Amino acid sequence: MGRLLESELAREQMPVMGESLVTLGQAREAVKTVLWTQGPKTIVPQPLTVVQQGIWYFISTALDFLAALVAMVAFTRLFTREEYGTWNLTLTTLALLTVVANGGLSQAAVRFYWREADGEGGRPGILYSTLLLAALTLGLVGMALGGTIGLVGRGWPRVSNLAHVLVVAAPLVLTSNLVEIFQGLYRARQEGRAFGIVTLTRRFGTLAVGLVLVSAFHQGVQGYFWGQMAVEAILVAFLLMQMGGAGAVFRSGVSLELLMEFLRYGLPLVITLLALNVLSFGDRYVIQFFLGEGEVGLYAVGYTAAAAVMGLLCRPMNLLVPPLYVACWEREGSQATREMLRRACEVYLMLGLPLFFGLMALGRPVLLALASERFADSAIVLPWAGAGLLLNGLTTMTQASLIIHNRTGLILIAYLVSVTLNLGMNVILVPQIGILGAAVGTTLSYAAHLALVTGCAFRSLEFPLLSAATFRYLLASIVMALVLKSLGGASGLVALLLLVGLGVVTYNFLVGVMDRQFRDKMQWLLRAMRQIDPKA
Repeated sequence: MGRLLESELAREQMPVMGESLVTLGQAREAVKTVLWTQGPKTIVPQPLTVVQQGIWYFISTALDFLAALVAMVAFTRLFTREEYGTWNLTLTTLALLTVVANGGLSQAAVRFYWREADGEGGRPGILYSTLLLAALTLGLVGMALGGTIGLVGRGWPRVSNLAHVLVVAAPLVLTSNLVEIFQGLYRARQEGRAFGIVTLTRRFGTLAVGLVLVSAFHQGVQGYFWGQMAVEAILVAFLLMQMGGAGAVFRSGVSLELLMEFLRYGLPLVITLLALNVLSFGDRYVIQFFLGEGEVGLYAVGYTAAAAVMGLLCRPMNLLVPPLYVACWEREGSQATREMLRRACEVYLMLGLPLFFGLMALGRPVLLALASERFADSAIVLPWAGAGLLLNGLTTMTQASLIIHNRTGLILIAYLVSVTLNLGMNVILVPQIGILGAAVGTTLSYAAHLALVTGCAFRSLEFPLLSAATFRYLLASIVMALVLKSLGGASGLVALLLLVGLGVVTYNFLVGVMDRQFRDKMQWLLRAMRQIDPKA
């Protein structure tokens, strides 16, 4: 999966927090996107063409995010709790299977494209055919695995609903795998417009056809996945035609040497992605086992609402910070990198704390605006989910030295320890306190992951996580939340938007009074946004 779990909303339920975790493959590509002049400490923007690609990428990501929110609003009203839980678990299971079936080929497409396809000695035909035939083969294996799991699971009452849908949806492992390869190639060739068109066609096509099949033809959860299969199959056929047809693509043959290089590069990333997926989604399978699919649906809605709010910050910081600190280290050394990371943490908390406390104050109105009344009980998840997402976002900064020094094995170990802790706490807490136990366990696991990564990374590159300004942001956020809480809950979308606006004005006023450097920090963030190519 070339996009490293494109947020909980990028597959309707994939967590935004996953995007704040950087793999070795991302870091290697990120440093290549940052160019600087020969002058001291002068990082300049990318050429106009690259900036234009970045604009397309941001537009497609924003609209993709919007479509996912629409899907949540629609399907929480069309599905029962149990159906929403089945839908969510199916999406999660398909995501896990696609990670395995992809084999890291999407990242390999980005990593090796210019070496293999560019210049006089380039072999674009062999590159394309090797990638696509490998993706086809691995996709068929993943599809067979998903279908087998579904067939076996039909005999188990606890998972029978999920199993029945999984049998129908298993071909999506194949189609999604092929689409991901094409997307990797578009990223490698810096074709942001094509990337965005494919992303939006896939998202809005699936949403439109799925809604018709679910609402008009009453096909239930399976109808959504039939719609997705139809859209992705047509999309794959069209993309193959754009490359000259399947015959032209596969005529060049396969390079086994190149394939092995792809897999050697990509498979370690698969292990990391699987660990991240289990850390993010393991709680839902525990809830399914102990409480059933209805509680999974309730939990998923609460977590998605929190992800929708906190994701406003997590994704931009993940896009901006890693290329900056890698480039800063290479250009200016350790002391400048420490200062850059200190400022990044300060800016992150300056924006993250009011988002979190705003979610605390307006959580239930936000939840009711996104979901139906039947999911109102999921508000219990919001504070813990928001806290976990806030803590997890800090790892983007704290793990910097592990990325810089290629010590990503320690990141994987931290994942595995956190995964074990998460599953253990969920098994203990979920039977006792229900979905709240899952939220508590997952949040504490993210806190443990942050502590482990920070402890390892700070041995070679330590910087202050908290400052006096951070406590001013905390105080301003608390005051803002109290003001919003004192006005009572919003009873409609317009009232909610007015309260959000009031919160923004209140927080900015308080911080502007207490922190004289507030404007400078915002200008630093805006300069960073202009300098970084989002495809990193």
